[in-house]
Amino acid sequence: MSDAIVVGGGVDGLVCAAALARAGRQVTLLERRSVLGGLASRDEFAPGCFAPGVLHDTRGLRDDVVRSLQLGAHGLRRRAAEAPVVLPLASDRALFRHADDALMRDQLLTHSAADADAWTRWRRTIARLRPFVGSLFDAPAPDPEADTLPGLLGLLKTGLDLRRLGKDAMLELLRIAPMASADWLKDTFRDESLATLLAAPALHGTWLGPWAAGTALALLVNECSAGASVVGGRAALADACASSARVSGVDIRLGHEVTGLVVEHDRVGGVVLASGAELVAPVVVLACDVVRALRTMLPRDVLPQRLQKRLSGWRARGALARLDLVLDGPLELPCARGLDVERALLGARCLDDLERAADALKYRALPERPWLDLAVPSLDDPSLAPPGQTIVSALVHGVAHDLDGGWTDAAREQLVQRVVSVLGEFAPSAPARIRASRLLAPPDLEARYAIAGGHVLHGEFALDQVLPMRPDPDLARGRTPIEGLRLCGRAVHPGPFAPGTSGLLAARALGK
Repeated sequence: MSDAIVVGGGVDGLVCAAALARAGRQVTLLERRSVLGGLASRDEFAPGCFAPGVLHDTRGLRDDVVRSLQLGAHGLRRRAAEAPVVLPLASDRALFRHADDALMRDQLLTHSAADADAWTRWRRTIARLRPFVGSLFDAPAPDPEADTLPGLLGLLKTGLDLRRLGKDAMLELLRIAPMASADWLKDTFRDESLATLLAAPALHGTWLGPWAAGTALALLVNECSAGASVVGGRAALADACASSARVSGVDIRLGHEVTGLVVEHDRVGGVVLASGAELVAPVVVLACDVVRALRTMLPRDVLPQRLQKRLSGWRARGALARLDLVLDGPLELPCARGLDVERALLGARCLDDLERAADALKYRALPERPWLDLAVPSLDDPSLAPPGQTIVSALVHGVAHDLDGGWTDAAREQLVQRVVSVLGEFAPSAPARIRASRLLAPPDLEARYAIAGGHVLHGEFALDQVLPMRPDPDLARGRTPIEGLRLCGRAVHPGPFAPGTSGLLAARALGK
């Protein structure tokens, strides 16, 4: 018998299991697939060619997770310098998003001199707000109904941290949060290509375009959470977490699908496997798509009806696809002036291009000209591809899970053709050098990773689905009405912008 069972072998599940084991618990981790990592798992999509997880970005990894699991001793390395994101403007011209503010300012002096000073002011605003936003990532969600001393102290600390911002910064935070990112950026910068480059990454996991209210909050969180990324991407992060879990003594069992939870007298007693077997434990942590799990794994009427009703309104509508390509030779973007491009934003030169992709979602249609968050992971990790070949991965935005007419072979081929067309517009030599491809449409993501709607964040990031509302005020701190049943993962505070933190907070809460 284990002290705790963790359901789900993604990054949050691995972090939670490792932290519990390091605290002296006997932990069993169950993963339905044959590999660990969940959405961060490395998978072979063509002979000798691998994709290092579904999402590109690892800059939100918190130092607390790295320290607590000693991930550096398990092979994790952070980049000393970030690769710039390239936004092509013409065949021979591009705008680069540098992580170094001085490089950004120098670029803007020649690209849009009026915005150079605006950039400095904007980054100062981000720097002032970063400590407060960071404190929200590193602590359990504020509990507005706290009636215990620790809960009241947590609320007090959040209030004091907010007050320490000072009047001007506090008012700026309250002004920004409900805004549209387009309004915030256009109020700040004159050049729309710069606004587009900044707005696009914050639209991951939403059904919104940059003109929608609340997208400024996602942009602010994205900017405030950005640190040094992980060498090797999300797959390397998952590998380090898995190594820490194994060394800490976690009993990892692959190919074990959990289909139900054992609950008696409002207390969890273990899990039921797809094979019909039961595993007993006084503590179960759901580290998968928790809203989906609560609605499918629990006996009927165990959760209060009001909570069931609220969970039925949780929005997890998949909005992106992923296309992995193998190129014979390097990816060449003439606008990058001979630089090796690791990240690029293609198909969106203005804010309205981003908005039009979101419009396609509303009508359940394929976007006519999708915008792409492009990565070339084999530059960072050459082991992903055979010598002389290059892996190019595109997150394709504006792609609905519930496509009008269904995901037929013709629809899939049409989407691939449109993506390749956008790629060829900026990398003319690329389409003729494609040797293999693999499309993961939202239904494919749903089936492969057991995520409702194929939503890679386990739920949309919106004003009503953040902080104490993620996934519900009664569940945001990982607690449930069932004794011994805890939650962590992307749908639980602090959400998808801080990989592993939700798992670490769940383990710490169980240690109290």
